[in-house]
Amino acid sequence: MSAGGNTIWHNTGTHVISGDIVGTVQWSGTLIVHADGTDNFEAQGTFTGSILGSSLGTMSFKFEGQGSGAAFHGNFVQGQGTGGLSGMHVQGTFTGSFTSLTTAVGSVTGKVV
Repeated sequence: MSAGGNTIWHNTGTHVISGDIVGTVQWSGTLIVHADGTDNFEAQGTFTGSILGSSLGTMSFKFEGQGSGAAFHGNFVQGQGTGGLSGMHVQGTFTGSFTSLTTAVGSVTGKVV
């Protein structure tokens, strides 16, 4: 869809995360690409896995960010955990770059609060 020189995509996806946060993220969100090549995006979904060695659980999350070309960065929050993630709240930042239309690499920094 296009509006005012912007291209708007609504999409869903699944990502695998490894490191101190291990699991799978299923999300749905919106990407707006502006005529100048910059973009804004937001999404929400469910994380299933463990954080800092916890037992397995699920947690809802939201993230938002900006990008230019293949590079992107943003913020996220996770909360409302169940199972081993019950009572946890995580917030942080992410940065990365797309290496193809469907693959990105980057880093996530967060803290349990």
